[in-house]
Amino acid sequence: MNAELAGVFSTVGQTIEDRYGNPVTVDADFNGKKFAKAVAGPLADLKQRGNTITWTFRNVE
Repeated sequence: MNAELAGVFSTVGQTIEDRYGNPVTVDADFNGKKFAKAVAGPLADLKQRGNTITWTFRNVE
């Protein structure tokens, strides 16, 4: 995840950066293993076959 992928958040008019204005890039997990490419959550580790993704929608009012 980086500023280019995230874009500009409309609520604040800014992208992902540290308090000094430097871009922030998250390209490794908590153990330091580098990601192959930036993809969100469960889609990041898909295999060629046998993947099942179940989306659950809740009515939030």
